[in-house]
Amino acid sequence: MRRTVAALAAPLLLVTLAACASNSPSEDPSDPPVAEAPQEPEDTAIETLWIDDSWTVEDLDEDLCSMGMSETIYSEQDDMFTCGPNAAGADACALEDDEEVLCIVNALDKQAVRFDSPTAADPDAEVWPSEQQPVPLHAQLPDGAICSTVTHDHDQHWNSMFSWYRCDDNSELLTKESIDATFERGDLWISERSVDKGEPESTRVVTATFAGR
Repeated sequence: MRRTVAALAAPLLLVTLAACASNSPSEDPSDPPVAEAPQEPEDTAIETLWIDDSWTVEDLDEDLCSMGMSETIYSEQDDMFTCGPNAAGADACALEDDEEVLCIVNALDKQAVRFDSPTAADPDAEVWPSEQQPVPLHAQLPDGAICSTVTHDHDQHWNSMFSWYRCDDNSELLTKESIDATFERGDLWISERSVDKGEPESTRVVTATFAGR
């Protein structure tokens, strides 16, 4: 009798399991994928760089600072300055030892100059203040392009705007005003990028790099 009941129960169990399987929800290939929540862009990273052993340093015989010293616009640090005319290209300088001064000339190519400067070593030397907000030596964009500063802007740009930053992919960052208005600053920096002299589009800045030790 027990064998008979067991024999009848087995087919009944299989039917029940089949019915449960047919009633379970299944994925329809035509169902649209579930959209993921958009990620917030990361804040702009503020970095500094300074001259080290990997740089090419040219020794000068003249004291560029004897022609005048002023606050550099390429650093947020108080001990940085610039010397000489714009043509000298000494973007950001610092007094190293005694009277020795090191200056960044080209940050991307790691080029610098070094000279002795009694002027810079003089604690009473006059340093002209800068009227501009500090700006980075170069900025990196989301696609990896790096935009660095230029001394003069003689080109024509979209809607008569100005550009003080050229990028290594031949695009440029535009501003309606001076160089320090190139970036909209906050936790996340924004700039206006123009490609082939076309209308600029807003782009975020991944990294802004200033001179600094």
